[in-house]
Amino acid sequence: MRKSSVKKTVTEQSTMSSSSKGANHDVFIASSCDGTRYSFVSHLSAALKRLNITVIEEDTLPETRQYLPKKTRLAIERSKICVVVLSENFAFSKHSLTTLVEAIERRHSKTGAAVVPVFYGVDRSLVEQQIGKFGEAFSKHETSEPEHRVTEWRNALCKNSLRKIEIGRLMRLRRLGEIERVRISQKSLKR
Repeated sequence: MRKSSVKKTVTEQSTMSSSSKGANHDVFIASSCDGTRYSFVSHLSAALKRLNITVIEEDTLPETRQYLPKKTRLAIERSKICVVVLSENFAFSKHSLTTLVEAIERRHSKTGAAVVPVFYGVDRSLVEQQIGKFGEAFSKHETSEPEHRVTEWRNALCKNSLRKIEIGRLMRLRRLGEIERVRISQKSLKR
């Protein structure tokens, strides 16, 4: 076993053993792989970290996976807030939709995190009504995915988009997507 593999295994074991102690991240950020991860999400993450808010971003995973790896489930489970960045192509990603379902299911559990949607470059009504690119994505999924899975994804988007924003005004954007200000309500963080 190589040294890096040993270190990774030890880190994973210590991380997993601490999961029963409750949340150890303030914010988990989920987004699709359509460019938001390297622009908007990185700015959002940096702004939150400057405020001493612990952040974990969802790793980029191969699109062929339709299940969530254990590390993603644990990250959601251990976060106080799950920020889901809904962008124009979000619904085309099976992994992103599955992550959203997991976050919403965790929200309903006793120790669940608040789920906060951020509509990035997409109108909220397109998400709620699942039209435009969201409608196209679901038409595609309906031909290749089991009906129960597509229904689960549709329901998750409706629940997520109808949820009140718990962070207040999460961000105000300046030129080039730079975040001017990020405010996190203390009530949401203490939840």
